[in-house]
Amino acid sequence: YVCMDAYPFKEEYNSAIKVGEKAMDIAVKANIVNRYFAALFNFKIAECYISSDDLDMAKIYMEQAEQISLENEYYFLLAHNALLKEQLLIKELKKNPHLKIQNIQEIYKNLCNAEKLTEIAQNHNMSIQIQEHLKNITKFAQDQGIKLI
Repeated sequence: YVCMDAYPFKEEYNSAIKVGEKAMDIAVKANIVNRYFAALFNFKIAECYISSDDLDMAKIYMEQAEQISLENEYYFLLAHNALLKEQLLIKELKKNPHLKIQNIQEIYKNLCNAEKLTEIAQNHNMSIQIQEHLKNITKFAQDQGIKLI
């Protein structure tokens, strides 16, 4: 996990992905089965794919992580997923500006859900971070004339 965090700073996303995939293989071995770390590594791998602009692969790993997190009620990881989705949707928006309204509304919806999850998980620091992102996306939407639902 520590290695995965170090590689992106050097923009060595492929190395981080390889380390994460090996660690995930270990986490899901039949005799270990650590679902939390499996979800965590899926999120970290998705984060690397987002950073390297491979958004399709990022979505695959995010979906796997989200599924594991939902099945096991890992609320903190589900809240973290909203922040990753925000990064992904912003990158998609830069590639396809016609997705602006749809992506902004989806980011807002995901962040609202994440705020509820941080309350359940009782994670004050994550809650503050989510609230800051909500404030920024709300201001951006208002500036762009986008109505948030």
